[in-house]
Amino acid sequence: MSDVYSGAWITLSAAHSDGCNTWLFGPTDRAPPDQTPDNISLGRHVQGNVGPFLADLSNPPGHSILARCPLVYSTAYQYQGQRSDLLISQDWMPASTRRRLMPYVSGGFGKPCDPLEKQPLQNRAWTLQERLLSRRIVHFATDQMYWECNECISGEDGSQFDPTLYSMDMVIHGQRLSHSDCGHPTNGPGLSLIEGYAPFDQTSRGRWRRGWLKHIENYSGRKLTYESDKLVAVSGLAKQLATATGDIYYAGLWRTHLIEDLCWRTHPVTEERRQVSGGFAHMYGRRLCTITAQSSYRAPSWSWASLNGDIRFLPVEYSRLVAEVVAAHVEPASVENPFGSASSGWLKIKAPLLPIQRAPPDTEWDKTLPLGFGTLYQMSTPHGLALGEIYFDIVESATSTGTLDLPSQLSALTIDTASKFSETSSYSALFLDSAHCLILKRHTPSHLYERVGLGKFLRTQEQRAGTDLKTYSVGRETPLGPMTAAHARTQVAII
Repeated sequence: MSDVYSGAWITLSAAHSDGCNTWLFGPTDRAPPDQTPDNISLGRHVQGNVGPFLADLSNPPGHSILARCPLVYSTAYQYQGQRSDLLISQDWMPASTRRRLMPYVSGGFGKPCDPLEKQPLQNRAWTLQERLLSRRIVHFATDQMYWECNECISGEDGSQFDPTLYSMDMVIHGQRLSHSDCGHPTNGPGLSLIEGYAPFDQTSRGRWRRGWLKHIENYSGRKLTYESDKLVAVSGLAKQLATATGDIYYAGLWRTHLIEDLCWRTHPVTEERRQVSGGFAHMYGRRLCTITAQSSYRAPSWSWASLNGDIRFLPVEYSRLVAEVVAAHVEPASVENPFGSASSGWLKIKAPLLPIQRAPPDTEWDKTLPLGFGTLYQMSTPHGLALGEIYFDIVESATSTGTLDLPSQLSALTIDTASKFSETSSYSALFLDSAHCLILKRHTPSHLYERVGLGKFLRTQEQRAGTDLKTYSVGRETPLGPMTAAHARTQVAII
């Protein structure tokens, strides 16, 4: 698969197609979309024609401005007899005049804009690697044809878009980044007044910026006819990436960035957290999917590929990692495709392991803390009681008493069990950094664990007492969570 698409001189894509029986040249809908690419990028909703045209204006005289929508002349401000004149367009674009033409690139500011995002073919899982691996593509979309290569994405109407959205070079570049360029930034401006949160969006950098994490988040929401193809449908992409970087692949995760790749959670519903008077308001939006477990084994529980449904990665604090990967192994189901489905897999990791308990229903907590989308849990630490929220991989995991059958290859796996934790808790938190932790359930009597969720805990009241607000600058003086490198670590094996 990787050789076919990467070796092809050009790929023809029936982007408008919703099935294998659709013609390459489908019906074309030239009607203006409800939202222009500009408004999608900026998050604004404006009705209007998206065709560019020359707007001849009397003010300023002698200039013609290339615009997407009619310009509105406005007297915006008067002060002491002085008037400010504004020319307002419903759609933003670079300043462009007849003498100084500027290229029009949608998504150059604000949210990245992919003109093919809503095309039916982009809903299919297999087409992600096909688009990334191809060197040149002609997309036959519902509105027009698009050309895509490493230099540009261009439409028939002359519109241009960022060519790095689906660039294999960008994915490779992201994999080669050092840990200091990934996860939570360790330097830079910004001030966060929200406990446990960075002052700006961390997912616009590192391997989220057109990299593996961003594409896997996108891939997890795409459709597969056969769920057994979950890893097979990106195996060509993984093969190319492993060849280019020399990294080791573990059923959807990479050795060089393994701690960061472990920090994923399910995301079945859109979420919006708004800061309101007295705290936060938590609102759910559109349902994206129903999370289900793999019907037949294809990946270990610590891999996102073990589930069906949308997932999201959370950035880790690389400057405050408390987990150490001791060893990992994944046995491929087929020797012909080592990047496809697995027949078994395990991960040995040494990190702080603490029992956690469901917070009582009458638990009182500061509503200014960013808690509300997960299930409220608590744990005891040397610095007092820490509150956090758990995102269970499958909702039934919170009450399930069943266990996963162990592959025969794991029967002889041994681990260090010298450091025991309380047997009274159903779940334990294995911390990756100061705040984020894998939620584990132990198999008895094998001393093996399986992942059942991801958690994030905040610092205790004792740890927050007397903290100067200026130390909230992310990645420097103040950690996001309660765990420190001084805490005792336990080696466990997760299947």
